[in-house]
Amino acid sequence: MGGGIQRYHKYLKQDLDQIKDFVIAYQDRILFGSDIILNSSKEKDLNWCYSRMRCDIDLHESVEYTCDFGESEWVHEGFNLDKEVLRKLYYENPKKILGF
Repeated sequence: MGGGIQRYHKYLKQDLDQIKDFVIAYQDRILFGSDIILNSSKEKDLNWCYSRMRCDIDLHESVEYTCDFGESEWVHEGFNLDKEVLRKLYYENPKKILGF
């Protein structure tokens, strides 16, 4: 999504159904990935990484979720993708790309 979590939460609020429909339509070509920038900041420890990635996972798996980043007091709508789509995004599609 680029631009940080606050920006992509804004995009999701505007076009959640359209983005979800895109993910479902192209589920065989999309994979889950992260470009979280890690540096020597003490705040970016294992708990920080887990919490930040949990926001993305909850977006895919939940009907609604909260996120410690961005608008932490808001309840966000999620994609609530079915298990087969999630399996493709998390496992099958990366496996194909990486040649396993």
